[in-house]
Amino acid sequence: MNKRKRIAMYVWNDFDNDDRIKKKAYSLSKKYDVFVFCITKKRKNGIKNISESLTVQSINFNNLILWFWNRLVTNKFFWKKYLIPADIYDCNDPDTLSAGVMGKKIFGAKLVYDSHEFWKGTRRKETNFLYTLYSYIGNTIHYLREKKYVKHVDRIITVSKIIQEKLFLTYKKPTYLIMNMTKKTNYKLNYDQKIKDKIIVFAGSKYRLGVDSILNLFYKNGFKVIIIGNVKTKNPNYTYTGFILKQDYMKIMSKALLGVAYMEVNCDNFKYCMPNKLFEYLQVGVIPIVNTETIELADFVKENRIGIEFTKDKIKMPKIDFRVLQNRINKIKENYTWNTQEPKFMEVYDFE
Repeated sequence: MNKRKRIAMYVWNDFDNDDRIKKKAYSLSKKYDVFVFCITKKRKNGIKNISESLTVQSINFNNLILWFWNRLVTNKFFWKKYLIPADIYDCNDPDTLSAGVMGKKIFGAKLVYDSHEFWKGTRRKETNFLYTLYSYIGNTIHYLREKKYVKHVDRIITVSKIIQEKLFLTYKKPTYLIMNMTKKTNYKLNYDQKIKDKIIVFAGSKYRLGVDSILNLFYKNGFKVIIIGNVKTKNPNYTYTGFILKQDYMKIMSKALLGVAYMEVNCDNFKYCMPNKLFEYLQVGVIPIVNTETIELADFVKENRIGIEFTKDKIKMPKIDFRVLQNRINKIKENYTWNTQEPKFMEVYDFE
């Protein structure tokens, strides 16, 4: 009987909070022994055995300065301490690539790079000065790190078709599209009942430019606004849940009529993105609101005729039959789940 191969996965994020990493790890653990190294700002250093084939080691940075320093400056030396023998290294975004490159050189392993963002086009204006400054400095470092290490990568995966095309043309590496779809839910809209409550929801850890204008519009038109995630800015007219587990926030979202996937486009990454919240909204029958300038996102909504599109200069209440949109979502949502992505995803790691 052949011994199971080992995959070492690296991510500069909390495993529990990162839905894409969790989906990948659980899927890969069906065939491989998976060991995940993740960074957390919570006090939970240590190793957790999730199953016989999936282990997660959390590395805590409760000191923000050390978090930035190790991510941006001494990244290679930091990951060297957590290098383990593996057959395949799975590195998520440029701030983990040094671990995979070291592992490939030492152990002769394969290296898969998952670019969650289009790093060449991530510098942008944000909702506050410090975050904007970090975007310009930090994301430039990430992009330069990607360019430095990508020659060692065997395969690349990414989240949108346009980013896939751009990465392939730039780096000439096999590049695969694995969209960030969510798992299938058991939620079904009961069309014998009245249409959903007048609730609009935003899910995320931070606002993007333009989100407030959408939320204010619908609030003024009688919608309850619910914000899911650790958003710092607070509006007394809105309801905030803070961070909650996925199964809990999906239940909350299932009661909403609308979901905000809108953002102003001030960088190429936003223009080409396909955020996981879109697929979460679809799974619970929530109508997505998008910006026409987010090309791939808007094309998806337009092609399936399932959402509301705004432009930056024209944001006003739409005249739309919400029930028609929800019916369309209910018909297509099973086509856009992680179940449809998993077989393609697993093929990426088959080097035999």
